Amino acid sequence: MPELRVGERHWSVAAGSNLLDALNQNGVPVPYSCRAGSCHACLVQCVRGLPNDSRPDALSAPQREQGWRLACQCQVVEDLQVHAFDPQTDGHPAEVAAVDWLTTTVLRLRVIPQRPLRYSAGQHLVLWAGSVARPYSLASLPQEDRFLEFHLDCRTPGEFSDAARQMR
Repeated sequence: MPELRVGERHWSVAAGSNLLDALNQNGVPVPYSCRAGSCHACLVQCVRGLPNDSRPDALSAPQREQGWRLACQCQVVEDLQVHAFDPQTDGHPAEVAAVDWLTTTVLRLRVIPQRPLRYSAGQHLVLWAGSVARPYSLASLPQEDRFLEFHLDCRTPGEFSDAARQMR
């Protein structure tokens, strides 16, 4: 049985176990949304060993060279040491520029990243509010807007939308 290690913690998992499930079931909080390799919420960095990756095309070559993988698309097949994505050290900080209601159920969130990002309209980015992460589609226009704009559907409660309602 392969050993999975995160920091000082380690435990055995059945060969072929889904990496995301193995992490979450053992108290390592890795967020996820789609479980299809599209949203990138479950990003982890493989420090030692490599999992079997069913979606190698989902990340760029530089990301893969640095060991980043989408946990939802990986199976543990050998001893593996991973670093869970930490928005404080691995993310791209941004400042909340505006939060306002477009309708009674759609909250518009505008953030200004500390450094420019290359993106396409409609692309998903994972937003973090404390320890809560959620992927959202971009509504802003590349090369036109100085901010990144997201439209959050707030018809039903959710951890991220609840946190976003408190942003200023």
